[in-house]
Amino acid sequence: MASLKTRLAGRDVAAPVYLQEPSRFIRPGEHRSDTDGDPLRYGIAPANARKAGAAAWTFHTMAGGELSSDEPFSSLLLPGEQAVLDILR
Repeated sequence: MASLKTRLAGRDVAAPVYLQEPSRFIRPGEHRSDTDGDPLRYGIAPANARKAGAAAWTFHTMAGGELSSDEPFSSLLLPGEQAVLDILR
């Protein structure tokens, strides 16, 4: 985080910086090595973004569906994604 703050402070243009969660969770059957499946780390990330002076912190999900559907959004989340949202509450 300190190196990020240093790099951002050295910019000539003052602009908001948006940070996001660690690499996303893996879909069932997907094989990737660049993901972070630990929900607790997602809880630490927004606090670190706040300390670094970020304008916002974003959380992406793999959930998708028809907006006109009666299915609750929470039922579309992967188990790890739901765990993150539970931690952030």
